[in-house]
Amino acid sequence: AGPRPVGALRAGAAVAAVPPPPAPHGSVRYKQRFCASFPDVGQCRRGAACAFAHSREEARTPLLSPDQEKQDPKAMTEHFFMYQFKTLWCPIGVQHDWQTCVYAHNYQDARRVLSIGYGPQPCRYWAKKPGDVGSEYSQRCKLGVACPYSHGAKEQLYHPQYFRTVICRDLRSKACPRQKLCAFFHKRAERRKAPADRTNYSDKLPDKNLPADWVASFLEPPFRDAAVPASAAGAGDAGTEEEAGSSMAGG
Repeated sequence: AGPRPVGALRAGAAVAAVPPPPAPHGSVRYKQRFCASFPDVGQCRRGAACAFAHSREEARTPLLSPDQEKQDPKAMTEHFFMYQFKTLWCPIGVQHDWQTCVYAHNYQDARRVLSIGYGPQPCRYWAKKPGDVGSEYSQRCKLGVACPYSHGAKEQLYHPQYFRTVICRDLRSKACPRQKLCAFFHKRAERRKAPADRTNYSDKLPDKNLPADWVASFLEPPFRDAAVPASAAGAGDAGTEEEAGSSMAGG
């Protein structure tokens, strides 16, 4: 059996990292993540004073739909993978497999929203080493969020100009470990034809493409002050990025 989807996780599971102490109600991080007891919030010792969300309505952060979180097959559409997958910071407060989660957990895992206009070609300056996972975003690439190139494997692989245009190489040997979350096509019927890449790579993305509220949210993950688990260091991304790069180059 494959890993349980995030939506199946219940209270009682171990907390991924020791949560920070309750934030004051004026904190920008207040209610931006779910309480570790969610959805069985009656177990929360802090009750109404808890700084973490006890319901979806209480959450002060954008959320995917419940069906997308549970990875319901009907919700796993091409549009979801290209425009929503890994574009929101994870609000889940219990330990789970970050690689099978539809939310983002660190900058190796996160994707900028497509509406800002970056293309599928990989950025040569983007930090790829696992040890760089905790670096400030601006230290990974001098253009930061305004870079017109893809930052990391996920931005490239799930970009509309790349997503499911190349066959999955894992099918040659064993079953694909990414299963339904794979950015490569498994059947001919899944294959997409990539549109022309009209990205202007010669200059940074214009300021008008970068909404201030989105930039602030992207550069301030709700768990930034908490320890990042070693398992979330981006292991495995380099391999898929290399495969993507060779495919885009015609290899």
